Amino acid sequence: MSWYLGLDISTSCTGLCLLASDGSGVVLNHIVLSNIQDAFCKARKVREVLLEVKETHQVSRIFIEENLQSFRTGLSSAHTINTLARFNGVVSYLSQEIFDIQPEFINATKARSSLLIPVDRKSAIPVKRQVFSWVRGQLPGYTWPIKKNRDGTGDDDFRDIAMDMSDAYVIARAGALKTL
Repeated sequence: MSWYLGLDISTSCTGLCLLASDGSGVVLNHIVLSNIQDAFCKARKVREVLLEVKETHQVSRIFIEENLQSFRTGLSSAHTINTLARFNGVVSYLSQEIFDIQPEFINATKARSSLLIPVDRKSAIPVKRQVFSWVRGQLPGYTWPIKKNRDGTGDDDFRDIAMDMSDAYVIARAGALKTL
């Protein structure tokens, strides 16, 4: 069976989604990079995971979220945009090299729109949380990573990596729509 690989690339956590080309399966994962200081070491970590994916799944298409194209007030500086774009380029190259498939880049806003994900930009709920809520509805049986309190309980407070995983899912699903 062939799989579509969706990536939400970031220097702190890269979300990864494998979507069966016939729609019969989904594998979500993440690569935590926040504890790795050096960009080259981060790239090596991503490379290791992509090599593992290659061993276990026959990837036929790769979809990558386009890197940020403009400033977002309070969230991005020229340095941040440059760093993310550089890392996106490195991971994109690694993906092409490992799978011998040219990645296709998908704009996040267009991906959400193509999947008819309702996003209210005026809402107090951040867009990433709104998207995550939609993805949870698409994958009702999936167990998402939850923040745990010191006593070991969790209270529906999902870890940030869940947002990256759901973004990768959206990119993979939007890419799959392009193949129809």
